[in-house]
Parts: sequence; C-alpha cells; structure tokens
Amino acid sequence: MKKNWKGSKGVAAALIAALMMMSLAGCGSQGTSGNESEGGNSGGTESVQNSGEIQTGGNGEGTGAEYDFGGRVFRIGSYYDMTPDPESNAVNAALSERIAYVEKTYNCTIEFVDLGDDYVNDYTTSVLAGDPVCDVGYAITTTVLPTLIDGGIAYPISDLGVIDFDDYKWRADVIEAGRYKGKNYTLLLTDPEIRYGIFWNKTLFDQYGLPDLYELYENDQWTWDKFKEVAQNANVDKDNDGTIDIYGFNTRENLGWCYLYSNEAYVANKTDSGMTVDLSDSHVIEALTALQDFTTTVNYRTLNNGVDDWDSLILSFQNGTSMMCLEEFWISYMYLDKMSDDWGWVPFPKGNSAQEYSCYGKENGCRIILNGVDKPEEVALMYDLITDLADSEEEWNNLLEDQLENWCDDAETVENVTYIYSKGLSKINSINGFATLNNSVNAMINAISNGEMTPQTALDTYQTEIATAVSDLNTGETTAKDIEFAGNLLVNSSFELGVDGWDITRENTEAGISRNDNDGYPKSGQFSFHYWNADAFTIDASQTVTVDAAGTYLLSLYSQGDDTTGSSMTLYVKDDAGNILESVDFANAGWSVWQTPEISVTLEAGTVVTVGFTINGQPDDWGTIDDVTFCIQQ
Repeated sequence: MKKNWKGSKGVAAALIAALMMMSLAGCGSQGTSGNESEGGNSGGTESVQNSGEIQTGGNGEGTGAEYDFGGRVFRIGSYYDMTPDPESNAVNAALSERIAYVEKTYNCTIEFVDLGDDYVNDYTTSVLAGDPVCDVGYAITTTVLPTLIDGGIAYPISDLGVIDFDDYKWRADVIEAGRYKGKNYTLLLTDPEIRYGIFWNKTLFDQYGLPDLYELYENDQWTWDKFKEVAQNANVDKDNDGTIDIYGFNTRENLGWCYLYSNEAYVANKTDSGMTVDLSDSHVIEALTALQDFTTTVNYRTLNNGVDDWDSLILSFQNGTSMMCLEEFWISYMYLDKMSDDWGWVPFPKGNSAQEYSCYGKENGCRIILNGVDKPEEVALMYDLITDLADSEEEWNNLLEDQLENWCDDAETVENVTYIYSKGLSKINSINGFATLNNSVNAMINAISNGEMTPQTALDTYQTEIATAVSDLNTGETTAKDIEFAGNLLVNSSFELGVDGWDITRENTEAGISRNDNDGYPKSGQFSFHYWNADAFTIDASQTVTVDAAGTYLLSLYSQGDDTTGSSMTLYVKDDAGNILESVDFANAGWSVWQTPEISVTLEAGTVVTVGFTINGQPDDWGTIDDVTFCIQQ
C-alpha cells in the first residue's frame, strides 16, 4: 500500500516525541498538586492517601498528598495480551511511557493478562466465586449490556465518582453504549477506529470512469439516490457472458441499520428504567423504504452463509472483485494494508431527512471494572491515571492523527474519519445486546430487504412482538421459552433455557455453556451450546428418556465451528446400562457451515435410553451445537 501522501513523517515523529515529553512533564507536576485529571476533570479530583482511601478535593483543593497505591498489582485482562507496543504508534508509545510513570510515581504495578478466547466465561466464573480474575477487563458492548450488567459481573463505574465521563479522552459513543438504567459501566479511550462506512476502490473507479466519491461527499451529493446509481453502474461484466465479474457493492451485514442511522432514525432511546423504541418516526419509514428500493433493484453481493467464509466479501474488495464495500474501519489495518489498488473511505450516504452524516456501529470494544474487586475506586483511579496521555485536547488529537495515518491510504480518509469522530457522529446500536428485541427488529428489517413485506406492513406485523420485548427488558421479565420441534422427546433442545435438562460433564475445561449469540451462531432461537478452550478438553452432554412407542427413532443435531484443530465429536444412543447402541463421529467444517450428523435406532416401547454428544476438543477448538432432536420416524 502506497503512503506517499505522508511526506512529513519525520516532522510528525518529532512532534509526537515532543508531545509525549510534554505529557509526562505535565503529569509529573500534577502528581504533587493532586490534580490528576485532564480536560476539565478537575472539578471531581481524587487522591489516594497513604491510607489507600480516595478523597475528592473539589476543584483540586485538599489533595496535596501524593497518591500511593501501597504496592498494589492491578491486572488488566483480555482475550489477548494488551501490553501497549511503543513501536506501533504514538498512542501506544505514550501509553507505555505513562504506565511506567504511574507505576513508579504512585507505587503500583500494572499487569496485562491474556485470558484467551473464553475471557467472558473467566470473568463470570471468577466474579461469582468471589475472586475476580482481573480488575479491568476488555469486553464487547453488546456483552456488557445487558449480560454482564444484569449478571452482576460489571461494576457501575459511575457509582464511584472517580471518572469524568465527559473528558475528551473518553470515547462518547462507547460511554453511551455502556449506560444502562442511569449508570455507566464502560470506558474506552477515544480512538479513530470508527465503525461502518463505504470503502471504495479508487483505482477501479478511475479505470471505469465512475464518479469520485470524495467530490460527491465534499459537495454534499453523497445521497441514497447517488449511492444506488453508483452501485448499479459499477457492476462490470468483463467478457459479456452475463455474469458480473466485478460487483459495484458488497455488504457483509447491517445494511438496514446503516440506512436507519444515516437518516438519524436511531430507533431506541435509553431511560432510567430501561429503554424505549419508537418506530413511528417518519425518518424510520423513509429509511426502510429507501433500503427496500436499493435491495430489490440493485444487483449487489451479500454473504452466502454456509458457503462463503465470513471475510470473503472483505477479501473480494481487497482483491478488486468488488468496487465498494460496507465494512467496519478495522479492515483498514487488518486487510487493506495488503491491497494493491488505491482505496478511500467515505461515510454511508446521508439520508434524505438527515442533517449530518452518521457512522453506525453494531458494537464496540470497551473496558469494564469487574464486580467484587478490592477497592474499586482505586481501580478506576488507576485507569484514569494511566490514560492521561496529553495535556490538552489538541495534543490528544495529534496523537490520534498519527495512529490514523498508519491505517489510511490517503489524506482524505484521515480527514473524513477525523470529522466523524470529532463531531460525535459515530453511534452504537443500543439494542444489539438484547437478543429478543434485536432479533425481532432484524427479522423486520430482513423481511423488508428481501421484499417479503412493504415497510409499513413489516412495521405493523412486528409492532406487538417488538413492544413485548421492550416491556420485558424494562421489567426484568423474560419470555424465553423452549423451542418445540414436533415429536421431539428432548427438553430444551435449542438451549433457550440455558443448559436445563442436560447432564453435562467437563474435563479440563469450564466451557460448554448456553450462550446468547446475536450475530448468527445459533441455528434457531437466540441461544446455543457454545464451547472454546485453550487446551485439549472433553465435554459430554446427554439426556435420558423413555420411549413410549416401538419404532425407529432419529437422533440429530446441528454443529458448526473450527475445522483446523483436528477435533472430533460423537453423537450417540446408549442403553440404560451405558452400552452404545448406535453412534456416529463427526467434525466441524468451518464457521457457519452447519453439519447435521444423525443416527437411526430401533427401540421397543418403554425402553430407557441416554442420547447425547461428546466433544473431544484439541487446543483452541471452538464451536456451537444447536437444535438436538430425538424423534420417532413416521
């Protein structure tokens, strides 16, 4: 990838070094004054005295003693080692130096803990056991809200009175995403990694005479109608065989939500009691109408679940077989650094009734404090201290610009992304973590996208279902129920009720849980049986039933997951003495590629059998099992 537009890199590096020195110098002087807060946070300044208690000084008064954490070790956990690499960018360089400064000045140690992919389960089990595995933990906003909040795993940070959530260093959309029933649970340093927008192949656009998206954007002509026109005209059939060789547009997910948010139709509003959802706003019907017009008239590429790999559309854009790609901005440094063509980025086109562009996000990474940690106010203060990386918002923005330049292919992308995050135009979906509500709204959007219903018919059809889901989450009640499959002798076969009804044994793992999977992992419903473990492991899940009638019975399930570790599974039927009557071995074939092993067994009336599955997992094996059925064959 060519980066010649950054011709002043040496000057920028010198500037960053100067900023870091200024930051450390400023932080050092604040260590004696007690005013550790940056960016207008002095109104609630805290100090940790030798007693270890936090006291608020009010505008910096009465906080003269230097903070002393008494040698405490603070642990920051994630699914990977988040130790900042000072060589990667200016932000991480400043963070690395700031951590060393805080450790020395305030008598503490900061440790970064690699918990592996099952980190959320580690949070849950350790908090429930009364010994949190870390003090601060990485999480996804949709996991925090509501699972970790309602489960008592995440601590309400706002209760501590330590953090100024309005400080420029915190990312406002993530703060808002972690606010629930009047309390704040999440933190994240402001960064330029915004969510969904349109990546476009500038090389191909120029080659095929397509309009410059930067010019459309700058002239406020980047609208729904223009987007539709460009997407349709950008389809290329190179050899005139009737097959599109280069698609004008592809999207992996969330096209409908982007239409809604681009028209400032944010659908949900949080309240102190929970949430309200308003689908009667004219902006909603207008956005959904434009969505259906696009999806039913434009030939574009979507993800073919069960056939395509999850990143196939990203790779299609990377290799030049798609001209535009609706994606999250992280692909800029994860995939597009390997792209040979020149690329650019613009926000999703502005809706007809919108005053501004918008950047939709279904979720975002964040930081939480685990419930049950010792002196949580010290944990909050520690995190506030180590994240004070600049003495002013201008210096902070310079650090972010250096990070962003490392990700981008041109100056226009830097400017466009900077505009989005600096103006607070990045928004995170409030309902994505509430599976029942989210699934209902998504089902409505899908019915519109597929042309099954008009937007108004879909709104009318799903109105009661959505209202019930909102009422349930506000009252704390649940309408979760078992999915019934005709003739099935098993209970809770889709794991909608957790693992109730299942006898589960585990060896060398705590994995094997019923997990709420909004992003498409369950075969049906909202839950499925999920597993992952860093080391080799075994999980067995079974139910014992008595057959009422003589006949041939069919046992089956759905399974998807990793196909690279060499793990194996067995589906079985055993008699009441534990002898195997029938069994079949099977293995996963990849993400969202559902395998359907099955067994037929002939039984007499009154026979007692145990049916189930065994997972013989190799290190780092992961997967999902759902919809286990045991029925008599007609």
